[in-house]
Amino acid sequence: MTPVVVAAVLAVTSGSGRSVTKAVAKHKQVFDDGRVREAVGSQISSFRDRWSPDALHGSRERLLPVREALVGLLPGGGLARGSVVEVGGAAVVSLALLLASGPSMAGSWVAVVGVADLGLVAAAELGVDLERLVLIDQPEPDRWAAVAASVIEAFDVVVASPPHRVRAADGRRLQARAREQGTVLVLVDVAAGRAGDNARSPGKAGASRLAAGLWPEAADLSLLATDPVWAGMEQGYGHLHSRQVQLTVGGRRRAARLRHARLWLPGPAGEVALVEAGAGGAFRGGRGLAPEDPVALEQVG
Repeated sequence: MTPVVVAAVLAVTSGSGRSVTKAVAKHKQVFDDGRVREAVGSQISSFRDRWSPDALHGSRERLLPVREALVGLLPGGGLARGSVVEVGGAAVVSLALLLASGPSMAGSWVAVVGVADLGLVAAAELGVDLERLVLIDQPEPDRWAAVAASVIEAFDVVVASPPHRVRAADGRRLQARAREQGTVLVLVDVAAGRAGDNARSPGKAGASRLAAGLWPEAADLSLLATDPVWAGMEQGYGHLHSRQVQLTVGGRRRAARLRHARLWLPGPAGEVALVEAGAGGAFRGGRGLAPEDPVALEQVG
């Protein structure tokens, strides 16, 4: 199983688009004698009716499924179609892949834009189906919004790492496009994620904006992973095999009330699950090590 890799970023053409349109029209005149339209017309109409914005708005498909560990933390127990999600703090890429894994396991296609160091093995271990995963290179900064808009039209979930803070006008257009298409846009600040490995829980004071702030206004949903603790290293031997993070979920409207949980990402057996009360930082196979622990730094580095 291998993902589809789009090395050349999706092109949004202007002048060249007219020549493509003419070519398509020419072939249509040659090959379309009416029988194709008659054979598939009803199917196309059914598809259009099912996936129109009006149909999506009133259907139960407005929520994309998430992994069991996240159900109780998200409004409605899933990802609202058409929403913008910001992910920040420690383990930022793993957390974004975890969000995408629920829809992926249910059959949705996922696109990842501009996350150059994404690990495919890690994505698969988190539950992302690599046969329905498309990787797209980071576009030029001045083309990012146009590329993102094109990708939003084609995928249920888009994980993107903008090269800069999204401009207000671009944000409004992308939000409208996501709502129209029923796409979940997950924004990841990879650079801030690397710097956030020592991030601490914001508490109530940080409720207004949990994640990195790539979106011009508060996102519909924000997830912040803090206080990471790794396990697996003994006194000079062993390997890291599990991690706990403190997860804080907030956002707008139904997500305004902060929710907190301790999460295995991953657990000792590779699982993603809520940490049971009393588990603390002592894991199977070794003591828990926080990033700033001098013993941890000595053993790992």
